[in-house]
Amino acid sequence: RPGLKSMMSLVTSGIEQLTCLLLSVSDVQFGGLGSRVTLTCRGAHGGSPVEWRLNGSSVPPWQTHKGSLTLLNTTHSMEGNYSCYGERGTLLQSIKLRLGHPPHFVRVSCRVPNHMKIYCSWVQTKTTHLPTLYRTSYRCGLISILKNVSWMHLLIFPQLETEENTSLKIMDALVGSLHQIQIRAQDALINHSQWSEWSHVVEAQPWIEPWKEPTEEPVDFSFPFFNSFPVRTTDKSPDSSLHQTGSLGLLILLGLFAAVMVAMLLTIITLLWVRQRRQDNVKKQELASMVKMKSIPI
Repeated sequence: RPGLKSMMSLVTSGIEQLTCLLLSVSDVQFGGLGSRVTLTCRGAHGGSPVEWRLNGSSVPPWQTHKGSLTLLNTTHSMEGNYSCYGERGTLLQSIKLRLGHPPHFVRVSCRVPNHMKIYCSWVQTKTTHLPTLYRTSYRCGLISILKNVSWMHLLIFPQLETEENTSLKIMDALVGSLHQIQIRAQDALINHSQWSEWSHVVEAQPWIEPWKEPTEEPVDFSFPFFNSFPVRTTDKSPDSSLHQTGSLGLLILLGLFAAVMVAMLLTIITLLWVRQRRQDNVKKQELASMVKMKSIPI
């Protein structure tokens, strides 16, 4: 019997160690922020009291009930590794708690760079703080062609103006420097349309116009009176006569304007001279009166 008792105790202790080893595997449990989360210790039997610890520190006992731990109004500070221990201090279970928000709607935006491709992207409207898997699907609806139709341009529609000049001069390019050029296009008929993809990079260098040395024109040293050949006069064309008539009229106008200006200038000089002479006469009369007053005996 003593040997049997010792064998039974060894088997019991081995089962307890194996149970603790199997239950010590860490589990991951997810919960919502600001909500109520309950952690259950699976190693507790019959509601036996257990001790909960968060990252090695004890949890207040009023949060435990029959082997379960209840967290109210959860926050990010409550995340971590929770472990429950039995009465003998043996580890029963370890739970990793992660808190976040449930997945929310996403904002999808699409653009059509051409008639054959559609690019769509999406962003989260609310961060979950949890590993989230999004599954997307799309459907292409096809409608069979009932009848071929032809389109005609109505008179009320404005005519489409085509741009024949497809070249563009870059005015701020640096001479002698290598430039990298890319272009993109946009539909001019649709407001706020999507821009096309950028073209491939093209490297170019502005050309330099070769410098030409100035050439001196030969000077003609011949004079008319040295020419012994007779000169035949030709009739003047109507255009030259009109040009001479216009020049003569312009000269007459300039002469009249100069005459008017000279007359105005002479008039101003005459008025100033008369005014100055009157002022001199007044001064002479005042001096004469003052001399007379001095000569009168008192």
